Amino acid sequence: MKPIIPMFYYPLKALFVDDDKELLKAYHYLDLPNNVSVEHNPNQAVQEILNNVSKNICVFNDITEKSHTDSLTTNQEAILSFTFASIKELICDQDKYNKYGILVTDYQMGIMNGIKLCEHIGELDIIKILLTGEYNPLNAVSALNNNTIDYFLQKGKPTTTNELIESIRELQLKYFKNIAQNFLNMTDNKLSFLADKAFARLVNDLIKENNITEYYLLNNTGCFLMMGDGNIFVLNIFTDIDLDIFCDMYSHIATDLTRSVRLRQLVPNFELPSSQNLTEYFYPCKKFGKYYFNFSELKNLNILKVGK
Repeated sequence: MKPIIPMFYYPLKALFVDDDKELLKAYHYLDLPNNVSVEHNPNQAVQEILNNVSKNICVFNDITEKSHTDSLTTNQEAILSFTFASIKELICDQDKYNKYGILVTDYQMGIMNGIKLCEHIGELDIIKILLTGEYNPLNAVSALNNNTIDYFLQKGKPTTTNELIESIRELQLKYFKNIAQNFLNMTDNKLSFLADKAFARLVNDLIKENNITEYYLLNNTGCFLMMGDGNIFVLNIFTDIDLDIFCDMYSHIATDLTRSVRLRQLVPNFELPSSQNLTEYFYPCKKFGKYYFNFSELKNLNILKVGK
């Protein structure tokens, strides 16, 4: 089962390398939400990446030597613990935007060509895009096939800029889907909704409509924290089973609210707050296929605190 929607997604920092300093200036104006840096010296670019590369993103903790009730056992008999607090820690980690996750390099450079540059950082988990000018495309295909690069496109065409932007977006999405794939493999597809086409269409429609540039899964029913244009939103998504379980568990908190949830008039927020004013944490319900959802701007940021 392959995920269509990743567990989380955010703009990775990009480094553009070219010995044409005037061209490098233009890369700062690309229509991307990513932090962008440029470098004209390939040797310096290698050092920049080695010193500031994005670490492998891991939302699991190895607790093989400890006892834990929410544990997962792999085929290697290691015990891994996962909680959504791990994703909340990722949300709060502002340094993640300053670690390189994307390299875009020209091929023809005097000191070192783009293929050699990519070979120098080949072991790192970073997206590598090669811009070819006079370079033989057959050689680029060879570099692609042996995983030296992830993508290549011809430099200097009228469509090059648009193709570059699109390739960055697609490869970045694939990068985070691969992380989600690892999770699904380790947990026997417990978050199978990530691979559901209807679920993905609902999420993707909201991403496009609201210019969302990053998002994070917050629980096992499919609720997401989403950010875009300086706004923070919460997308609460449930199935009939999810809502029935919620009503059974929380029928004691306020019968009128749980009754409205049973009638599918309201859906709850992704987790109950400590506030006594519960009504503000239940939202009008919309239906999309088998899913019930609400998409709202998030006002109470305290619920994002790790451990809450």
